[in-house]
Amino acid sequence: MPRLEKELMIKELVGKFQGNKNIIITNFNKLGMLKLQNLRCSLKNCSAKYIVVKNSIAMRAFKSINLDRLGEFVSGTVGIGFGSNDPIGISKIIVNFSKNNETFNILGGYIDGEFLNLDRIKEIADIPSKEVLIVRLLGVLNGPIYEFYGIFNNLLRQFIFVLAEIEKKKSKEKQN
Repeated sequence: MPRLEKELMIKELVGKFQGNKNIIITNFNKLGMLKLQNLRCSLKNCSAKYIVVKNSIAMRAFKSINLDRLGEFVSGTVGIGFGSNDPIGISKIIVNFSKNNETFNILGGYIDGEFLNLDRIKEIADIPSKEVLIVRLLGVLNGPIYEFYGIFNNLLRQFIFVLAEIEKKKSKEKQN
């Protein structure tokens, strides 16, 4: 491949990686293009992409954006998943894909400013989605409110019952 062509590819990769703070490097061997296309479609749902690149070009692109340590993860047939929005979603999709395809391995990554190994990426993938966390938080916040409502409602009922008893007592006294 001519030097100019390599430089253009590196520049293109740098442009793709620069705006993305979530990068996961994978290794795949003897994995069909149809399966890779399915992975790409899944990642597209969380605004992420998956590309296959030559190792030397990937390492030079990482060096250009001061992510040299990602070069440590580059070996074999390399594919890179990246996106800027949802680190949990990207991690979940790639980890699940890895579980279903023996020849697809996660080598490492860079998520929200931290270099991660396979175990840390799996931990991130186990975190519930943002929507689930919001629902859980709302449930926790609503609990005390409903409890307060129940207590207040019960106090009100008891107060009304006491007033009714006082009224009955006074009406009996008037009759006597």
